[in-house]
Amino acid sequence: MNAATHKIAQLLMNNLCKCLDIKEFTVCGKSRERDAVVARTIFSYQARQWEMTYVDIGRILNRHHASVIKYVISYDDKYHFDKYFQRSADAVMNH
Repeated sequence: MNAATHKIAQLLMNNLCKCLDIKEFTVCGKSRERDAVVARTIFSYQARQWEMTYVDIGRILNRHHASVIKYVISYDDKYHFDKYFQRSADAVMNH
């Protein structure tokens, strides 16, 4: 991961943590709590919008790249059918 990608990832993570009131170690940790999974999904989606690779996103989140692919693919369904997820995503995207 180059310096620019790292800077973008840090900005995305800081914004995400601030908007969702969640700690970075929770997002990057092993927790399977809903808030952590929602945060990882939103972060993965945003990072892909910035053309980060699945492997780089996985390294940041301490996840396998296949998990990141699942997060990105599931974003649209979660956004349309899960109101909690939708409110969380909107809070982060509109900040």
